[in-house]
Amino acid sequence: MPEQAPENSGYKLEAVPEYLNFQSVEVTEIDEAMPWALPLKVKITKADGTVEEDVNGNTTFFTFTDTQGQKLTVSAAASGHIDDIHFKGEDVGSRFNYGSLEEMLLEAEGIIPVYRN
Repeated sequence: MPEQAPENSGYKLEAVPEYLNFQSVEVTEIDEAMPWALPLKVKITKADGTVEEDVNGNTTFFTFTDTQGQKLTVSAAASGHIDDIHFKGEDVGSRFNYGSLEEMLLEAEGIIPVYRN
């Protein structure tokens, strides 16, 4: 994984090592009762080419943890969506200017605002 954000950032990013640099995440089952087609199951092609099927779409790929232990997670389904549209997609204006999802999330780690009550 690339360098971590400075210590004064609001969040620390942790990745699930087995899913780092995944090749693809494909939604294989959705919740038809929901109007936004909630992904229930996904198929993951890992960096080494192995395929893991019937994975819960909410499986955590990345976790941002703030200084008080509160967590913000990025799921398998969200990671696949971001990768497909914003890294591999070809629509003008939809591509992010990063080499990978991990690189983008590492930058976000240092700039996501932390709000306190």
